[in-house]
Amino acid sequence: MSLTNPMSGEFSLKFQIQEIDSTILPGVLPELNFQLIVKNLSGDSIVSDGLVVRRVINQAVGMISPQEGEAVQDSVVFRWEKAELDFPFVYNLHYTLVQTSEQFAINDIPSDQTSVVVKNLQPGSYLWQVQIVDRLGNLSESSIVLFRYVQ
Repeated sequence: MSLTNPMSGEFSLKFQIQEIDSTILPGVLPELNFQLIVKNLSGDSIVSDGLVVRRVINQAVGMISPQEGEAVQDSVVFRWEKAELDFPFVYNLHYTLVQTSEQFAINDIPSDQTSVVVKNLQPGSYLWQVQIVDRLGNLSESSIVLFRYVQ
C-alpha cells in the first residue's frame, strides 16, 4: 500500500483479483470506507461510490429472561447469553407494548453486560428482542419473545 496523496490521507493498493484473500475472518475485516477503482490496460477506469466491507454476524443472541409467555411483576430483568466475538460490538435491547405498539429501546449496551433492569412498565403484553451491533452497523438479531407484565 502506498500513500497517494499525503494531504488527503489517500492510499492506493494495486493487486490482481486472484490475490484477494477469501478466507478473511470477521474479526480482522478492515472497518474503513473505501472506493474501488478499476482500470483496464487502455487506461479507462471506473470508480465506485463509497463502499464498506459488510460483516455477517453469525451468532444469534440466546434469550434467558423473561421467557416466552412468562408473567412478570415489579421490575423486569431482561437477560441474555453473552456473545463471544473477536471484534468490538454493543447490544441493543428493543421492547414493544403490544396493545399500543409503543416501542422502547436501550442502545449501546456494552458487550460485557448481559442484563438490563426496567421498572414501571405499563401492564400488558410485550415483545422483546436483543441485537448485536458492530461499529459499522452490521447486526444480528435474537428471536422475538412475548411476555406479560402484571401488577
